Amino acid sequence: MILDNRITAMTGHQPHPGVSYTATGRPAREIDLEKLVRSLGIENVEVIDPFDHKRMEKAVRDSLNRDGVSVIIARRECALLTVRKLRQKGRIIPYIVDPERCTYCRVCINTFACPAFIDTGEKVKIDPAVCFGCGACVTVCPYNAIVPQEGSLNWLKEGVGV
Repeated sequence: MILDNRITAMTGHQPHPGVSYTATGRPAREIDLEKLVRSLGIENVEVIDPFDHKRMEKAVRDSLNRDGVSVIIARRECALLTVRKLRQKGRIIPYIVDPERCTYCRVCINTFACPAFIDTGEKVKIDPAVCFGCGACVTVCPYNAIVPQEGSLNWLKEGVGV
């Protein structure tokens, strides 16, 4: 699997040949990872937004059941970069847990493990100081208890960070 988060994260958010700008911010030719992988003779190549959890899980399962090499390119801008851009625009609006819908099943905590989740012992809450409003957790809750506040962005539907 290739994680294409649009930066070289381990070295401090520098661009890499897969993005359309240089380290000094000048325009650059972007290398197409999908074409590069296919040029190596790999036929099973899929580009997925990793926030689409169901599609991502299906792609991983399918690739494990195929013969030969499969490549999944999980493409989404690093959340830290997206959050920085959104903060500059004043667009950080955290999601909340609807206490009427929350059954305290803890699926969100046990399977998604976002640090914004707070286990109160009776319900799950979202810490607004930690949540940066990505909405990635919404699809994890089987009871649709994680909901946007007015003005929250749906990163999956709106293509934020893609």
